[in-house]
Amino acid sequence: MDQGIPALERIQAATPKSDYRSDIDGLRTIAVLSVLAFHVGFPAFAGGFLGVDVFFVISGYLISKKIMDSVQRGDFTLLDFWAGRYRRLFPALATTLLASLMSAYFILPPDYLSQFGASAAAAVPGFSNFYFWNVSGYFDTQAITKPALHTWSLGVEEQFYYVWPIIFAPLIRRRGSYAGFLAIVGVGIMSLVGSGWFLKFGSSVSSDPASAVFYLLPFRAYELALGASILWTERLRPKARLVQEALIVIGLGAVAISIFLPTEQSWLPALLPCAGTALLILVGQGPSLTKLYDNPPSVWIGKISYSIYLVHWPIIVFSTYLFDNDSVVFKATVFLASIALASALYYCVERPIHKGRSILPKNYQFFAAMLPAAALIAIVGTNAWTSHGWLWRYEPQIAGLLDPANMDLGLPPVPYRCFLSQTDPWTVMDKRCYIPTTDGKPKIIMVGDSTAASLYPGLKAALGDSADLYLWSGSACVPALDVPMPYRPNCPLSNDQFFRHTIIDNNYDLVVLSAHGGYPELKKGFPAVKAILNARGIPFVLLGDLPTYSDIPLGIVARHAKIAGLDDVMAANLPDGCKEEHGLNELVATSEFFSTKAVFCRDGRAAYRDGIHLFQKDWFHLTQAGALYLGRLLKPKIQAMLSGHQP
Repeated sequence: MDQGIPALERIQAATPKSDYRSDIDGLRTIAVLSVLAFHVGFPAFAGGFLGVDVFFVISGYLISKKIMDSVQRGDFTLLDFWAGRYRRLFPALATTLLASLMSAYFILPPDYLSQFGASAAAAVPGFSNFYFWNVSGYFDTQAITKPALHTWSLGVEEQFYYVWPIIFAPLIRRRGSYAGFLAIVGVGIMSLVGSGWFLKFGSSVSSDPASAVFYLLPFRAYELALGASILWTERLRPKARLVQEALIVIGLGAVAISIFLPTEQSWLPALLPCAGTALLILVGQGPSLTKLYDNPPSVWIGKISYSIYLVHWPIIVFSTYLFDNDSVVFKATVFLASIALASALYYCVERPIHKGRSILPKNYQFFAAMLPAAALIAIVGTNAWTSHGWLWRYEPQIAGLLDPANMDLGLPPVPYRCFLSQTDPWTVMDKRCYIPTTDGKPKIIMVGDSTAASLYPGLKAALGDSADLYLWSGSACVPALDVPMPYRPNCPLSNDQFFRHTIIDNNYDLVVLSAHGGYPELKKGFPAVKAILNARGIPFVLLGDLPTYSDIPLGIVARHAKIAGLDDVMAANLPDGCKEEHGLNELVATSEFFSTKAVFCRDGRAAYRDGIHLFQKDWFHLTQAGALYLGRLLKPKIQAMLSGHQP
């Protein structure tokens, strides 16, 4: 009946005239409270991180609708669109970053502050997702040390704002066609298929494909495209109330299942909450069940959801660093404090500027008005980064220990690709990591988890030209056979390949085995490893646990902040002391075991520094200084085993 009506006009005719939809603010509430509860640490919200994906679907819908409406009115310009988005996002972001930088000056140690400065500077133009992707990896510092980590999602959205109107607006100007819809479908399919392909096969081109899929816009575009596609499906919204109520149940159920019952091993777990969110947006207002989230308290939370998202993570990072309290009362306090501080940010900064109730210009001149704030954040952040986290805050000896530059002695890092992430198959490992050369030198290979990879540079330097050192290592992959490891699915395959194939195909003079944790798997699966090595007549040595601290040594040193009494403080932070081997020494003969704690410790205290160089970068992984220290102590044991004379 309406075949003569151009496609765009038919869509507009089926779309409610009111721009504001309180139900979408209700969906924002579900998204932001899920994220907040997950980050605070409420265990029921195990999939709360998927709230970010709910936000992406909402943004895809609202931003595409904003562009479409403006094009329909004939007043769309790129500069006005970008200025509107900048006015909406930047003032509250700038306020949060500046307040966080000031807080970090008093709270964070240099290494964390340096990284925060770099990420804050990257967040100003909307590229912090690239920064976090670039530094991601197994040996990256923990998320809880990064106050600006949550800005990665703002980077994805801002890049969407940069690119999407350039593509979308010209297409929907072609009245009478579905060019815009076809573009959305095409972008969504390419993004979704590309995400799945890269997760499965990306190891051949990326050392951490999962991080790329997590942080980068091309792999998130399907979520935004799903939201945008609703503009073409709104006219298909069912009229029957019973059907609408049923769709609300399905949509809410999909989101709730994702948040409360996530599946870690599922492929692209965001698909379910994204589909549920799209269904809820499609149904819209009206059904009685929407009152579950479309009600005054929920709508209010939704209105301040952006401010909640901005402030919650810095509050969590700073409070965790200061208090390290895991009680329910502490978590609830942080939860409520985030909402309280967010409401202040909303009413004092976000709302007045966004609604034009300030002296700031309303058009694209707003960019110029915000330039001083943007420049200040970029300059301060860059200075914190390049100055290694404002080391001048500490006395010289402490500053030397905390200087990130002193974590590295300039030793060659792990060569090629000899360390596998938890998702990497063993086939991506460079053959030069494990296939010996024929230069006549003894061939030693280190096998194990990340502790093997962290020791490698120091041991290689200690051995020098006396032997060739090779490496076969993987994240949390302890050397054990025929033991299930459900959260490390590629580890059993990697171990099987090395101990049942690679070790037969190559001639090694000594195997150095290293692992931290995984004690049940080692006790069950190491005897099979030992039997294979003995059958092949290959000498081996199993390294014991490294001294393990209750906190990251950098944090312990920074909190104490003075050399006087530091030895006592470090010793007090060794919960396992210097003798606990967790049964590793019982797996092998005395001559086949090397106690790292025994060589690190004297009189119940572990060596933790050499001048201005700390020996451990976190609870147990070695810095290059620590690796060289241990490598020199391990070298006599290795030489004795190679010569056949045990010490």
